[in-house]
Amino acid sequence: MVSRQIGPFNLLWSNWQTIRDEALALDQSNLADFDRDGKGHAAVFDELVKVGPHWIPAWKEPKNVWLVWPFVLFDSFPIGDAGCPRTCRLLRQLRGLKVAALSLFRPRTILGLHTHPELAEEGLLTFHLGLTVTQPCFLWTGDQFHPEESGKAFIFDGGKPHYAFNASLADRLILYCEFKP
Repeated sequence: MVSRQIGPFNLLWSNWQTIRDEALALDQSNLADFDRDGKGHAAVFDELVKVGPHWIPAWKEPKNVWLVWPFVLFDSFPIGDAGCPRTCRLLRQLRGLKVAALSLFRPRTILGLHTHPELAEEGLLTFHLGLTVTQPCFLWTGDQFHPEESGKAFIFDGGKPHYAFNASLADRLILYCEFKP
């Protein structure tokens, strides 16, 4: 299921260029040097509280092709504004966020078929907001391919099988939120 109805996330969608500009100003070489494998969101945020905001390599190999820059954990901001004060000011207006973060996906990369069973167990959905996306870049949600585009927002059920690929020659940058509908 992918929805064009984004409800309270209209606030983020209508400010996507502001979010994009702050995200692009972040130093992509600022990589965390701790391993995310086997750690839940809370453990990752505990590490970030100690070292400050960083890009975190993915939990699957190859780790250098998918990075996240976290902001929110359970409606709180454990690392302050994480270098993006305007983005965090917007996120603070929303409730029911389990996680909100930037996701940077390198060119010619596939994030293979996977599920997030905890989302289904917790009754959460996933919001995606394209910040810088060059075609071809798609998310497959089980029923069809959905082109990701700069300025495009949608909601889907991340508890069901899905995968993404960036077949372009440029990075794909999005903001995503896992939330209680």
